Amino acid sequence: MPDPNIVTWNFLDPAVRTLWRIEALIAGLVFAVMFVGAGFIVEEVLDEERLVFVVHPVLIGAALAVAVLAWSLYVASRKYAFWRYEVGDDDLSVAHGIWWRTRTYVPRARIQHVDLTAGPIARALGLAVVSVFVSGHAGAVATIPGLRADEAERLRKVLLKLSETAPPVLSETSNG
Repeated sequence: MPDPNIVTWNFLDPAVRTLWRIEALIAGLVFAVMFVGAGFIVEEVLDEERLVFVVHPVLIGAALAVAVLAWSLYVASRKYAFWRYEVGDDDLSVAHGIWWRTRTYVPRARIQHVDLTAGPIARALGLAVVSVFVSGHAGAVATIPGLRADEAERLRKVLLKLSETAPPVLSETSNG
């Protein structure tokens, strides 16, 4: 669970559950096509060998597809409960994870830029993803998915304002 000492956690928009479920359904359909297609291929290969099937390979493929889809939908609905973020005086805290919990702290003085992204389904649901970049890293060090587009824009402005007002990071150098 996230740190109980932080009482001002912000949560994702509940519409992100719908987004994650739609993404899980799309992935499930892709796996269904692959598993059922593999079942047909196995059936053709084994049929030439004149083997008798106890369980038809296409049914095995369909069962695997249903299992993957059910698992994906379960994970999509569970991960919403574990995403939180908090903008403090000195940093941005992001906590998430169902099994492996991750807690990321981004010092405001290190924030270089903040990106907002939204795919077509997210845009249709009015959602955006906030990605925070810092000096010294090639990719985003913190990502907050599933915020309302207006809330994501507000958070972007707040984070950039915090980074502008942060005192400079002084390196420890010794003058010999």
